[in-house]
Amino acid sequence: MDRVLRNSPKHMELRGFMRATLSFPRIRMWTLFMSQLSIQAIEITLYYASELESTCWWRNPWLSTKNRQGGWLTLQKKNVFFLMEAMWTRFFPAVRRAQELLSLGAIGTVRTVHSDFGLKYPPETQRIWDLKLGGGALLDIGVYPVAAASWAFGGRAPVKVACVGTRGPTKVDTSAAISLQYEEGVASISVSGLVTTPGETTIVGTNGSIRIHGPSHCPTKITLTIAGKTPQDSEFPLPATLPGQKFNFPHSQGLAYEAIAVQQCLAKGYLECPEAPLLESVEVMKILDAARAELDVVYPCEQDVGFMRRAESFVQAL
Repeated sequence: MDRVLRNSPKHMELRGFMRATLSFPRIRMWTLFMSQLSIQAIEITLYYASELESTCWWRNPWLSTKNRQGGWLTLQKKNVFFLMEAMWTRFFPAVRRAQELLSLGAIGTVRTVHSDFGLKYPPETQRIWDLKLGGGALLDIGVYPVAAASWAFGGRAPVKVACVGTRGPTKVDTSAAISLQYEEGVASISVSGLVTTPGETTIVGTNGSIRIHGPSHCPTKITLTIAGKTPQDSEFPLPATLPGQKFNFPHSQGLAYEAIAVQQCLAKGYLECPEAPLLESVEVMKILDAARAELDVVYPCEQDVGFMRRAESFVQAL
């Protein structure tokens, strides 16, 4: 989908996108995985969900929840389509095991979460450095450690969000340190587009800790440490791939986990995935919105009245 849109001279305009997709075959598609720029996500997903009557799960995250979350929550409320944020991390067996341990009370009450994700982006990666394309590290990779803190604290909204960071010459965020205060604990999150970091997540409770080894957004190993006991490692091999098969990013074969999860949800008639609730996706985006606000990162489309009205028109048409 991304490649098709890039070939359109007006791929950044909603109407240009609509014209491009009108030529697509009008067939009944059971499921669509939407991979797009954050600034395009709401319009594209709502269009396919409403016009083509297709189940959708979209590449995280959606831009600016305060203006756009109503669109897909309206879809859910009307019980029309299955929708899910494609937070593939949540479906990795290592993460599922970590969540199981939390639900069993293995480490007691969660008090602290530390999570980092840093990736040294090449200067030619335009979508990261261009403000008009929704650039910056927060929306591209910051969503992963923020989401980790969210599910570690049971999906509840933090009572306070604080953020400091840096911006580059093009005014996109280049690094950020986010502090989240929950009723029962705190989370510290580090995000960078300038350097590559270990990418680990550590969840600390009153009786022990769970370490999700890097890359924790697509992990294969966790370590459970209980006070006074020997740490226990658990490893989860990735799905087998075809000989010579290559991927653009590490552990991409793990995308199969969420595809299977979506298939299972559809078979059960679910409208959202219990492991990735829509309201929790909203809370994560609210955190990212708050962090961007503190760094004074504002995308041009958010100030484009016409752009925002077109987004709202999708909601009104549902």
